[in-house]
Amino acid sequence: MEFIETVPGVPHASPFGRGRPVDPDCGEPTIPAIAARLAEQGFAGARTEKIKPSLEDVFVSLIEAHDREETPQLEFER
Repeated sequence: MEFIETVPGVPHASPFGRGRPVDPDCGEPTIPAIAARLAEQGFAGARTEKIKPSLEDVFVSLIEAHDREETPQLEFER
């Protein structure tokens, strides 16, 4: 679903559960743009809506953000 991240205003989208959550910083104007991009990719019947994130959604989002920002550490052999 990387093509959703090409929509202006969508900094990150990730697969989770039955849906494909998009970063909560996206504004209302991005919803029609996301729907249009989905239709272009063959998902014309997909429903797009703004939802209130659950505690689990927030936790997963924070973990994924941390993983994206983390710099790889060198491993040393003893």
